[in-house]
Amino acid sequence: LTLGRREAGSVIEGARIYLAGGRTGNQVSGLVLSAPIDEEGRPGKWRLEAEMPFPMRRPIVQAWKGTLWVIGGGNGSSTKWVAAGKIGREGVIQGWQRVETDLPEPVTEGTAARAGGRFLLLGGRDARNYGKTLTDVYWLEPHLG
Repeated sequence: LTLGRREAGSVIEGARIYLAGGRTGNQVSGLVLSAPIDEEGRPGKWRLEAEMPFPMRRPIVQAWKGTLWVIGGGNGSSTKWVAAGKIGREGVIQGWQRVETDLPEPVTEGTAARAGGRFLLLGGRDARNYGKTLTDVYWLEPHLG
């Protein structure tokens, strides 16, 4: 990695790994890094991608149909925000937009699985409510505006 990072989200899309948000030192970051992955699963040289519209740590990160999705996360408290970054040629993120579809409740440290055009969100934590652990499971159908 070009920068030390913790509390980031990651996903593999195509032959690249993406690392979104997290902390560098004590700063919450909106930076996104990516690297190619060879046939044996080793990452190549990391590069800086377009920065997310907001800094976020512990986000849920997924990819689907050429879009990188950053779901929830935290920056002082949990958030309901969802952001989408279009992945272009050679895996370059061509820009970000905040998605109109917010989560039903703020979530950080959650996880997700993708089925078709929907994400099944599972558990997580609500940092606003003294770190309440969530038992919720629900579908998110994100729509780009």
